[in-house]
Amino acid sequence: AGTWTHPSTLSEQADRVSKFLQATARGYQHAAQHPEEAAEELIKAVKAEHAAHPLPEELDAAFVKASQAYTSQHYLDAAGKWGHMDEAVWSRFLDWLSASGLLTSKVQSRTLSGENYASLDGLRQGDVGQPIPRESLPAESLFTNAFLP
Repeated sequence: AGTWTHPSTLSEQADRVSKFLQATARGYQHAAQHPEEAAEELIKAVKAEHAAHPLPEELDAAFVKASQAYTSQHYLDAAGKWGHMDEAVWSRFLDWLSASGLLTSKVQSRTLSGENYASLDGLRQGDVGQPIPRESLPAESLFTNAFLP
């Protein structure tokens, strides 16, 4: 699991980002150690969030608990840490994007301002821009672990 932020947020609010990630890591660690409790908290939070406008159906508690029991096993890495990015994983992902023809110069945007943007429909129809050479995009440029606890 990971989170995303703009590079300017990292440079301008490093302490805030670090504190947020520390708190998030504690939450994931707690959920990994106490999956049933975490599932119950999720169910309560969803009910509270939708008190004024209830969902068409309540969450299936047995399903939420089973889901949490499974997913909680994958929240932390082998060292018991949450959120740490692995360069090899990112590199394999970029290799896959490149081999699949998905590493291209255009990105999806609703505003369509600029030449490197296309609508989702445009991307689906092949308006993807130019291929980005895989070797021009080092995996380590896409992530940082510097703000994690």
